[in-house]
Amino acid sequence: MRRVLVVLMTIVLAGALVACSGGAPTPTTPTTPTTPTTPTGTTDGKPPSSGQTVTWTMNWGYAPAMSADGAAGSPGGRFEKTLLAKSDGRFKLNIRETMVPREQELDFIARNNAQLGDMSITYVAGTYPVLDFGALPFRFTDIIEYESCMNDPDMIAIFDKVFRDAGLEYLSSLPSGNMKYIWAKKPLTGVGAFANLKLRTTGAVATKAFQLLGAAPVSIPGPEMGDAMYRGVVDACVTTLDYGMEQGLDDFSTDISVWSVMPVISGAWTANAEAYDKLPADLRWALDETAKEVSAQQYYAAGPEFVAFLTWVSSTTLQLHYPPQAEVNKARDLTADTVNDWLKTAGPYGQQVLDISARYIP
Repeated sequence: MRRVLVVLMTIVLAGALVACSGGAPTPTTPTTPTTPTTPTGTTDGKPPSSGQTVTWTMNWGYAPAMSADGAAGSPGGRFEKTLLAKSDGRFKLNIRETMVPREQELDFIARNNAQLGDMSITYVAGTYPVLDFGALPFRFTDIIEYESCMNDPDMIAIFDKVFRDAGLEYLSSLPSGNMKYIWAKKPLTGVGAFANLKLRTTGAVATKAFQLLGAAPVSIPGPEMGDAMYRGVVDACVTTLDYGMEQGLDDFSTDISVWSVMPVISGAWTANAEAYDKLPADLRWALDETAKEVSAQQYYAAGPEFVAFLTWVSSTTLQLHYPPQAEVNKARDLTADTVNDWLKTAGPYGQQVLDISARYIP
């Protein structure tokens, strides 16, 4: 990473030559010496150095995933390196892997057991449903639309309030990928194929949507998906292409069917609110800028990563299936009540979130 060091220089004009003709020189008014000033900041908005050093514990919630979303939080990863650079080496992290299950991470950080974390929003959808709007059926086409929505100042303001109410500081959005892919041992190209299907899902919103399609959703931790399919605990799994391949679902599946019943699984960089408020201005700036910069890099990386995994899938015996538009329309109608149920639990910002996200839906 590059650091931008801008030095403010004071140019002092000293002396002048006065030309005169035909007589005594005209007296000049003495100039008052200029006292050099100490720079109070830089043109990039970085506050002056406080000289303080802090060390925070970070829960690497996405461990051990090394895809675009997960790798950034690893020890020595993009987040840690960027934060060290922006803080001139004075903001250090003690990164520990998966200190608690994902559904407990927000509370864990709010209690200041860790001061920082990369957390998956979908896993806390039962407690904070308003945050998991990306999982609403057929709302987004891909993760890039979701990124644009999450960069909207109005959406950021809502996330700021919800996180603060929970004792947290929202730093930036974190992409976890497109969840449109259903791994199974048969094609699922019609709504009827979901009847009584034992389907691994993630989060309260997606569970409701697939129930409305007639499926029997099952909650299975990500690392256990492959074993669950092998043992017949589930018939199919909903997950991203990259995570599915990383977990070896290609060994237990023959077909991948593409449905936007759960378009996006999302996450966030978040900090303990009290610890954040105690930071000196320069280290708070370093953390804020790091979170925004790394978030943008993660979303950017998600694009080529998706293409790479799609190419990988295409090179296997797995078959990709896209349901007919008529079946998609049926599924959209059947799952419409998901939004109404979500609004009942989403709290005071639910409708605002829908209105803001509508700006980014084609």
